[in-house]
Amino acid sequence: MLKKSGQYKAIVIDDETLDRKLIRELVSQYSKDILIVHDYPDIVQGEAGIRALNPDIVFLDINMPGGNGFDLLDRFSRHHRDFLLVFITGHEEYGIRAVKAGAFDYLLKPIDIDELITLSEKIVDYFEADSGPSDAFISVFTNREREILTESDIVCIEANGSYSRIYLMDGSDRLVSKNVTQLMIELNSHRIKRVHRSFAVNPSFVKSYRVSGGEFDIELSNGVLAKVSRKYKKDFKEYVG
Repeated sequence: MLKKSGQYKAIVIDDETLDRKLIRELVSQYSKDILIVHDYPDIVQGEAGIRALNPDIVFLDINMPGGNGFDLLDRFSRHHRDFLLVFITGHEEYGIRAVKAGAFDYLLKPIDIDELITLSEKIVDYFEADSGPSDAFISVFTNREREILTESDIVCIEANGSYSRIYLMDGSDRLVSKNVTQLMIELNSHRIKRVHRSFAVNPSFVKSYRVSGGEFDIELSNGVLAKVSRKYKKDFKEYVG
């Protein structure tokens, strides 16, 4: 998504008339940077609205007659969604699935004003980041909390059974319930590189490497030792120059 400025165009898709009206009023009152230009009562009209209006943000309800919010997302390729997705739901248990569906964030009904204000600030920060091309990011769910991780903060990703461990530049790590392949697809990063079936690394954090048999051993800046398999050896040499 490219850098934007000014008000960010949004639509609301929710089958409840009162909820659509309330969201409009709250956003208008508490988020001067977001302008809701239309709202829709179901996913059929919502899909048409997304394609016609090309909104920056879509506020999407989950439970609706005739198809839920996840059904609507199936009609848009994840990597061709040119909008930030914010789920609005009265069911907290949808949080993990929302994150896996690529949601930027989600709001629980009844909407908390402080959470809405915080969300608005995060949206503005995302769109107006002035660091050149926007970092790719991934939304993960750990310890019952949703967190946005950007590619520039990720040192490496290591397979951990059917889970993965994401190591960050601040020395912390996150264990998430997705495998490395899933994370690479969702992250869609030009910076994080797959080097082994069990590892993806950020070449910026490669401290040293050496040949061991048919594989490279990599030492990363956080002390993690990763492997580069023969399959990725040529590409790895290009990544690190």
